[in-house]
Amino acid sequence: MENSCEEFRDESLLEAIFNCPPLYKKDCADYKSHLKKENCWQQVASSLNADVAVVKKRFKALREKYHRELKLESLATRSDAGASH
Repeated sequence: MENSCEEFRDESLLEAIFNCPPLYKKDCADYKSHLKKENCWQQVASSLNADVAVVKKRFKALREKYHRELKLESLATRSDAGASH
């Protein structure tokens, strides 16, 4: 994956976030705790030697890209989608 201005790899970011369930698991007890989430973001950012805002922005971009790809795949596999190119 290409990292234009980030000083960390996307895989490293995702690994660090995976270790902090309150950031992504809705069934986690601390999911709604803003303080716990901010602490997790601090932990993720420090593990990557990056700024919290940069880490949040990159994760948001990755998450949005993932959802766009899922939507495109879903649209392409519908029965009325027509021939694929």
